[in-house]
Amino acid sequence: MTVLRTKLEDLDVALRDVGSGDVLVLVHGISGSMRNWALVAPALATRLRVVSYDQRGHGLTSSPTPPDFYTLDLLAEDLRRLVDDLGVERFTLVGHSMGSMVAQTFVLAHPERVDRLVLVGSTAGPIDHVEREVLGQAAEAAMRDGIEAAWPLHRRLWPRWQEQMLASDPERSERARREFVRTSPDGYAGFVQSAVERRDLRARLGQIGCPTLVIVGEHDERRLATTRDIVAGIPGALGVVVPEAGHTPHIENPNGFLEQFDASLNGS
Repeated sequence: MTVLRTKLEDLDVALRDVGSGDVLVLVHGISGSMRNWALVAPALATRLRVVSYDQRGHGLTSSPTPPDFYTLDLLAEDLRRLVDDLGVERFTLVGHSMGSMVAQTFVLAHPERVDRLVLVGSTAGPIDHVEREVLGQAAEAAMRDGIEAAWPLHRRLWPRWQEQMLASDPERSERARREFVRTSPDGYAGFVQSAVERRDLRARLGQIGCPTLVIVGEHDERRLATTRDIVAGIPGALGVVVPEAGHTPHIENPNGFLEQFDASLNGS
């Protein structure tokens, strides 16, 4: 798929825009890019207009400095500017991990823009102390020694199942590493700072009025409990578990991800 570029004031954004029909916007997580959706986007684009993009500091999008330029409010504003630039008024919003935090921030600020919300590997409350500590160490390493130095630290946060899967498949592990190091040190540290300092949105989940699907991999230990919290907090939200998947079900089990996504769209 062809990579497009657009200028949003101070930000040069890389994106893909494929298919036609109702609009679906995909938002990746920390150290990811629009390439994270490559195994599910083509199937989705057979019936929807699918927009994916690299968030600031990630992939092919420009990298502002310092890390203060990566607050969740700014990331949500980037999303608003992008859909405005594309002439999209209403859309289905899908966010993974850190991207789900951006999605929550966006839908609470602009509820009239979101027809349907899909949160993948998500949390609405503070991240736990272990995650905070490891992410902090990884961000320090990235800023001090370069993004490669953060890779082994970042991997400590993966679900055990996911780590074992990559350890048994060197080629897949190398692909994951190459994706990770495409992130700028400023982008990684900025996302970490935003994740650590994020507001606790659990008390505001009841304000989300659009149909919501919350997806989690069956082996994503950290996010199974937080998924239940989100489902309990958003009126009418549906929670689903993708088998044989960890924190990135759209990568580890794309068929299972698509089955759950399609079932929710069809109301089953």
